[in-house]
Amino acid sequence: MTAVKEAVILASGLGKRLRGATRGVPKCFHVIEGEPLIAYPIKAIKAAGVGRFDIVVSRICGKLCSDASAEVVEGLAGNSVSVCVAFNDKVEWGNAYSLMVARECVEGDRFIVSVCDSLYPPDAVLTLLERAPPEADIVVAGSRCFDYIEVGEATKIRLGKDGAVVEIGKGVSDFDLIDIGLFVMKSTVFSLADKMPWGVREFSLFDLLMKGIEVGLDVRAVDLGYVPWTEIDTVDDLNELLRGRRSEVLKAVRR
Repeated sequence: MTAVKEAVILASGLGKRLRGATRGVPKCFHVIEGEPLIAYPIKAIKAAGVGRFDIVVSRICGKLCSDASAEVVEGLAGNSVSVCVAFNDKVEWGNAYSLMVARECVEGDRFIVSVCDSLYPPDAVLTLLERAPPEADIVVAGSRCFDYIEVGEATKIRLGKDGAVVEIGKGVSDFDLIDIGLFVMKSTVFSLADKMPWGVREFSLFDLLMKGIEVGLDVRAVDLGYVPWTEIDTVDDLNELLRGRRSEVLKAVRR
């Protein structure tokens, strides 16, 4: 396993579909079972030995999210970690643009990327790091566990030879895996910044990956098998996490 010591956490979304529960608090900082949502992926990634966290938050949230991000990371790891916070002025451009904003913080050539609203256990991170081909530009963690998500809303992955990603997106009908929002990337991903038509619409990470495939980047997937995971987008998702079937994921993550 190649050591990866840095992680980018994309936390600039405002979580409009969760506002009925969060009452204006940005989704990633909504407290779930005593901890903000952003703490869950950070804890899983820290368990893999990561010592630097680059967190992208909305400029609108400003100092509140900046201080909260540092407090979460330092509370979990003390002085053994470093935190860099970058501010996204164009949240409406999507999380693909949020990743480009992270460039001002990223120090290493190879790093983990995670969305802040996915919950997965540390095993998911360790398996990704163990199996990610070091030569690949982008490696996406894919799951075969569909029990705790809405498959229609999920990002699907169709594979070719040697784990190469052929197609990724919400509308992929013939798929092999589900994208859990966790990646290993090289700094070559930032070369895509000037290849996207920013501002035309909201671009998701899967749009960025498809652009990477189009221009010749090496984009692959790692099959995590049936590791339990979920994502939180709506009030229904949150209620299921607290009181329904998705609570099994919360138990696995907190174990």
